[in-house]
Amino acid sequence: MPITTRDLHFDAPPSGVSWIKLLPVAVLGAGVAAFFGFGLHRYLTFEQLRLHRGELMTFVAGMPVKALLLFVLAYAAATALSLPGGVILTLTGGFLFGVGQGTAAVVVGATLGAPLEDDVATP
Repeated sequence: MPITTRDLHFDAPPSGVSWIKLLPVAVLGAGVAAFFGFGLHRYLTFEQLRLHRGELMTFVAGMPVKALLLFVLAYAAATALSLPGGVILTLTGGFLFGVGQGTAAVVVGATLGAPLEDDVATP
C-alpha cells in the first residue's frame, strides 16, 4: 500500500518565540553597540598602540600575569562579540608578550570566545 500525504503527520511549529533564545542576540547587540557607542573602536588601531607603547610595556613588565589575563579576556570578548580588529589584537599579543606567549594568549582567548559566539549564531 503506497503512503499518501494523508498518512503523514507533521508537528506544527512552535507558536511563540522563546525569549531565552533571543537573549544571546540581545547581549551581542548590546556589546557591539557599547563598543562603538563608547568609541572604543578608536583605540583599536596601530597608531594608538604606537602612542601608548611605553605605558603598555610598563604595565606588562610590572604585572605580567594580570596583563596576560586581561589580554586573554579582552581577546575572548572581541571574539565572542565578533568585533573588528582581530588582526590588531593578535599582533598586539605578540608585541606585548613575545611570539610564544602572545600566540598562546591569542589561542586561549579565541578558544574561550568562540563558544560564546557560537551560542549566538546557533538557534
